[in-house]
Amino acid sequence: MKSLLRLVVLFIAGCLLTVLPATPLMSLPERTAQSDYIEEAKAVYALEQDYYQKRMNSDWKEIYNYQHPDFRKKVSLEEFTYFNGRLDENYWEKHPMHVCGSKSGFLEHIRKHPEQYDALGFPYPRKYKFFADTLFTMNKFSIVKISVSKDKKHAVAQYRADGRKMLPPWIIREFIVYDYSFLGADYWEKVDGRWSIAALKDTLGISGSNQQYFIPNNNEAWDKMEFVDFPVEALDPKNS
Repeated sequence: MKSLLRLVVLFIAGCLLTVLPATPLMSLPERTAQSDYIEEAKAVYALEQDYYQKRMNSDWKEIYNYQHPDFRKKVSLEEFTYFNGRLDENYWEKHPMHVCGSKSGFLEHIRKHPEQYDALGFPYPRKYKFFADTLFTMNKFSIVKISVSKDKKHAVAQYRADGRKMLPPWIIREFIVYDYSFLGADYWEKVDGRWSIAALKDTLGISGSNQQYFIPNNNEAWDKMEFVDFPVEALDPKNS
C-alpha cells in the first residue's frame, strides 16, 4: 500500500513539473554582464540626483556645466539662464527675433537686461523651469529607474513628477486644482569619458505634441538602442 501511495505521489509530482513553468536562473555570464552595467547605472543615478538638486536650487553654472559640449558651443550661459534653462541648441532659428534681428544684438540685450520682473515691475531671480506647463506645480521628484545602453555611452534616467495642476482659469472661471503626476526622462550621453545631458530638442511646438520634457536630437537612433534597466532600489547605497 505504501509503495502504491509513493508511486501516486511521484506521478503527481512528475505531472506538476511538466505543467508548471520553470523559473529561469540568471547564468554566470548574465550576472557578469549586469555587474558591468550596474557601475555605470550607479554613476548616472548619483549624477541625476545631483542634477535635480542643482535645478531645484537654480544653480545656473552647475546646471549649464551638465549640458552636452555641443550644446555649450552654441548656447551661452547667459542665454541658458535668460530662458530659465528651457531651450534647445537650435532655439534661435525658432525665435521670433530670428526674422527681424541679429543674434549678436539679442545677446547684447540679454547681457544688459538679465533680470525678469514681476507684475509690479520688481526684479526677481530666475528659476529653473522643469516643464513647459505653467499650470503644473511639482511637489515631488522621484527617480524610478536608470537604463544603460549596451555600448555604455547612453543612459536614460526615468523619473516620476508628482504635484498639483490647475484647470485653465481662462476657461474655468474658478480656482480648481487636482493631483497630477506623470513619468518623464532625462537623457545622458558619455562624451570623452564624462556623462553629460544629451543634446536635446523641444517638441512641444510641433503639432499634436504635448511632450513636457525634451527628447534627444537623434531620438530615432535612441529608439533603436538596447538598454539594460536597473530599478532605483538596486542602485541606492542605502539598500546595499
